[in-house]
Amino acid sequence: MTTQSRNETLRDAALRYARLGIPIFPLQSRSKKPFSDYYVTCAGVPAWAGGPHPACRKQRHGGFYAATTDPARISAWWDLHPDANIGAATGVVFDGFDIDVDPDKGTNGEDSFAQLEANNGRQDLGPVHRTGRGGRHILLQPTGAGSSNGAIGDGLDFKGTGGYVLLPPSIHPNGSPYEASVGIGDVPLPPAADWLKLAAIQSSSLVKSFDGVTAEDVPVGRRHDYLASRAGVLRALRFNEASIYAALSIENALFDEHLPDRDIEDFARN
Repeated sequence: MTTQSRNETLRDAALRYARLGIPIFPLQSRSKKPFSDYYVTCAGVPAWAGGPHPACRKQRHGGFYAATTDPARISAWWDLHPDANIGAATGVVFDGFDIDVDPDKGTNGEDSFAQLEANNGRQDLGPVHRTGRGGRHILLQPTGAGSSNGAIGDGLDFKGTGGYVLLPPSIHPNGSPYEASVGIGDVPLPPAADWLKLAAIQSSSLVKSFDGVTAEDVPVGRRHDYLASRAGVLRALRFNEASIYAALSIENALFDEHLPDRDIEDFARN
């Protein structure tokens, strides 16, 4: 049985998730923000002050870049900060579809989700977490998409490659806990419905322009170099091959003369 117990500590929950293969990292207490002073050196050694080792200072180490399943490192984090919230890097074991409910902002993602299902078909459910504000995190098999906020619909965020979600029993800034309606590991992760997967990829941060340049701006003779460069940027940000392929395929489709699919596969792979 993997569902959280009422008396489970944040540390114990983090270790339980790691045993399920979910990469975990710490967030500030009652917050969605990673620790601003936390780094992992290139040797994997925790360093809570002073920044990363000079030899790897240019690499990305904080936040979800530090996510791990290593129980020793996770134990060390929560020994230092026992009230730290639990962040899980998405796009690895699962993606997260965040249905936000915020009466103060007039946001009701449940209405948006219901309308999308009415128009396109139902999304099968598996593990579902209740957020501290009354919304839901629907966990799905990885899609290869990146992350987006509000692009799929009002109050709907998608957390894929390069994103993260909070896991129970983290505490929302309002003091309410995140809770598992259906826990990870208790039921299989469902695939994203075709319409949701397409919407997630099309709205993904993976396909946003870099430096103000978009596919439509690239002349015919530079398109090979353009997509190769795009792939390099995404790889440096630690996006996986499937995510890079999905992003480049969408941009390639914007060209009036498409590059062969084998070229896109090569860019994503190398």
